[in-house]
Amino acid sequence: TYIVIEDVELQRENLIELLHSRLDLELIGSFENAEDAYHYLAGNSHRRPNLIFLDIEMPGASGFNLLDAVSRFCLSAKVIITTAFAEYAIKGYEYNISGYLLKPIEPEKLNHAIDKAIAGLQGPPRAGPAPAAKGHILIKEKGRWVKVDHDEILYCEGANVDVKVVASTTVY
Repeated sequence: TYIVIEDVELQRENLIELLHSRLDLELIGSFENAEDAYHYLAGNSHRRPNLIFLDIEMPGASGFNLLDAVSRFCLSAKVIITTAFAEYAIKGYEYNISGYLLKPIEPEKLNHAIDKAIAGLQGPPRAGPAPAAKGHILIKEKGRWVKVDHDEILYCEGANVDVKVVASTTVY
């Protein structure tokens, strides 16, 4: 699960669009400022994110102000900074962030930062087989993303870029 904190709407939407290609991630919130993100993270009535994608320079409180504030919660989420300013990198790593990405964000670098952060969440490898996880895919239908569990999919047909997914209750 992840949240995005970015004050520029177009950049927030572009980042979320890039992240939708990752089937192992689920968006649980997006915020245009640090204050709204703080209130979300401070609350107890919702799911906690595993990953936080955080801009630094925003009106009002900065991304660093948010990191200072949420450190009081002992938040275990991994933070990936997404900013247009290279000069914050050293300060960012003082906060033990998992990644630092400069805008415009390159998909390969984004995926590398996510993989590194997820590996940090999982801790050291355990012995024995991994527990079975219920998987899903995201399908873009009529301009919106739909989550379809693997066990709902009956079959897929496709040619080139057009793919038809036949699920137990509907056809995408």
